[in-house]
Amino acid sequence: MPRALRGTSIPFRFNDLAGLTAIMDDDEVGVIYMEVQRNDPPAPGFLEGVRALATKHGAVLVFDECTSGFRRPMGGMHLHYGVDPDIATFGKTLGNGYAINAIIGRTEVMQAAQTTFISSTFWTERIGPTAALAALAAMEQEDAPARVHQIGVNVQQRWQEAATAAGLDITVGGLPALANYTVTGLDPLLVKTYVTKRLLDQGFLGGMSFYASVAHTDAVLDQYFEALDIVMGELAHLDDAALVELLPDGAAQGGFARLT
Repeated sequence: MPRALRGTSIPFRFNDLAGLTAIMDDDEVGVIYMEVQRNDPPAPGFLEGVRALATKHGAVLVFDECTSGFRRPMGGMHLHYGVDPDIATFGKTLGNGYAINAIIGRTEVMQAAQTTFISSTFWTERIGPTAALAALAAMEQEDAPARVHQIGVNVQQRWQEAATAAGLDITVGGLPALANYTVTGLDPLLVKTYVTKRLLDQGFLGGMSFYASVAHTDAVLDQYFEALDIVMGELAHLDDAALVELLPDGAAQGGFARLT
């Protein structure tokens, strides 16, 4: 971030309504920008409280639905929780992976675009919008959001069952359609690297997370869990020192930390 913009963006923690309230009371905030849900679900009253704060202070509330959109309802997760933002953003899920974005919002807020200069290299590119129209029609016809949600629920349940059978202590989290799990008592990067390597050995590209798709049939998931049962059984008898010895190339590199 350029030094001239330092202090123009103030982070706050998800589900910390008191922390956001303090920021709003102490600073002149024009926009509250946040995801509706990433890992932990919003606490009861949190989204409603954020909406009330934005209204009270005259701030624009933006829900980033680029990741959470179409993962449960046909649209954004804010529809599931019944809290309306002023603006919502959507990403390439709209086009089933093709490059496409959309910004929707209240008329009085979106009207500002009429007096703002916006340019793009891809004004005349039609692949993204065409893919989006086809993908949205297919998602609606196949009830894809509800299906990937249920697939994710089943995977989360089977993760827990597999870990229990192996004697492994895990914590399952995330949106069901964007599920993840962690292993208690072991270095997370070592575990991630080991699980990925051992699943690859058995023909699966996987790790500690799962992005549900309507292509994940019961037969495919049964094969995946046959492989994962073996890996979890191995992990139950390993500690960090043993994992280091089994990973001569070291652990995978960590990424950016989130506040969500």
